[in-house]
Amino acid sequence: MLVRAKDVKQARMLQHLPCPTDSMFETVKAHPIFNYSKGCVYSQDLYEFPEEEILTRCPSSVRKVTKMRNSSNTVILIFFGSTLPDRIHIGPINLRLRRFISRPFQCFSCYGYSHGNSSCKKASPCGNCSALDSQTDEHCNAAVYRFHCRDAHQVRSRQCPGYFTAC
Repeated sequence: MLVRAKDVKQARMLQHLPCPTDSMFETVKAHPIFNYSKGCVYSQDLYEFPEEEILTRCPSSVRKVTKMRNSSNTVILIFFGSTLPDRIHIGPINLRLRRFISRPFQCFSCYGYSHGNSSCKKASPCGNCSALDSQTDEHCNAAVYRFHCRDAHQVRSRQCPGYFTAC
């Protein structure tokens, strides 16, 4: 059974409710996704520290810290609750916090969203110009074109209107 609390205080009270042995509920626990929000900060100085040490310097509302792979300055912070502060103090550093939007699940065969290439039955277009009879993306000299939205950008671009609606 999913119960939505009106605020963090009420959620914490619900989590600490004892479950009688004769009730139909075994435990009360927070949903692993619904009760949390992700934000990110950008700091090369902060990125130098291990995730565990960054977490010890964060406010208590931060539940988890993850350094973004393939980055030299992006740190993802997971907060309890649905609201994010505008700024966060991590040790002596005051940083602007932005909502983290993860990349949507995208097929690497047809470049559509919400499915993977293992289940895709469509033809593989060029990732640059969307041509079906094309070679690899690196050797394509045609103008960039996204066939799904009929716009001038590459298939994995965040400029695509489908990028945010596919989440």
